[in-house]
Amino acid sequence: MFPSQLYNGVGQITNTLTYSSSGGIAAWLYGDYGGSGGARIDASNCVAAYCPIGAASYAASKVNLANPGTYNAYEGTQPNWTAAGGWNFTSKTNILYSDYLIVTGRDSVIARVKLGSNIGYMVGVFPEYHIRWLNPTTMRFMNNVYTDITGSFGDSSNQTLGMSGDGGCYADGNVIGTLSPGTPTQLTTKFGINGIYLANYDYGIPDLSILGLWIYNIALTAQQVAGLTGAINALTSAGNYYL
Repeated sequence: MFPSQLYNGVGQITNTLTYSSSGGIAAWLYGDYGGSGGARIDASNCVAAYCPIGAASYAASKVNLANPGTYNAYEGTQPNWTAAGGWNFTSKTNILYSDYLIVTGRDSVIARVKLGSNIGYMVGVFPEYHIRWLNPTTMRFMNNVYTDITGSFGDSSNQTLGMSGDGGCYADGNVIGTLSPGTPTQLTTKFGINGIYLANYDYGIPDLSILGLWIYNIALTAQQVAGLTGAINALTSAGNYYL
């Protein structure tokens, strides 16, 4: 698939898909959006980038924008999709997968989500690496070991949640907790998007929307997460999907 097929609108494509520029897709690959101060990240460190909000079609929403054709998302069970709302998962077995194999204690994940009132696994791999909405006020971050963080989750507003390979846990660009992940270890199980792959059970969140999801093969610093969050929030704001 050519890059021009991934998003609507001719004028929006040039910046969005210019990896070496200072704007568009480069902003959320490199984390230097809008003077936010995010330290730059090499493009090769973004191994997966999915931006279903604003995509031209459901098929385009599954394309890995960091490297189209490699680690594209695919169905367990197809979610609902709209250009305005991204992927909307309506049951706990409604799940997408990526074949990228996470390295615990190294890899970082950031997701722009909209939570409803139900709980479950948001993204990741069981049991070693995932973000799980444990109860209405608690989010569990697992990276070899876990930490449970109390906060304001599930208020139906968009939130950007992330976990760095070094154990940093983030909400909307702010550090909300830390853990000690230990020695980096490559996993052998595919990555779940709204749930985790576990035999015949996926344990996703029945009313979760994912507007965008990014995976990095490095431990992002707090400065980098702050910069990326600014870019991600702009990419997934109504009317400004493309920068």
